[in-house]
Amino acid sequence: MSPSGEDAIVLEGKDGDAGGKLLREAVAVSLCTLRPFRLSAVRADKDPAGLRPHHLAFLRAQWKTGPERYRV
Repeated sequence: MSPSGEDAIVLEGKDGDAGGKLLREAVAVSLCTLRPFRLSAVRADKDPAGLRPHHLAFLRAQWKTGPERYRV
């Protein structure tokens, strides 16, 4: 359960736009609602699949600047 008492937002990225845009939107909604998110199959149809270095850089930046109470 999240700090607000709600379950995680679950997204699957294997269909359609499953890359950086979905990741950025998930992070934005998560930070606004204080609900954790779980994103699977990121860029599953791309070669190579998974997060790219710039996606990880984005996540690290959000981690550093996000609300302190949200960090684990």
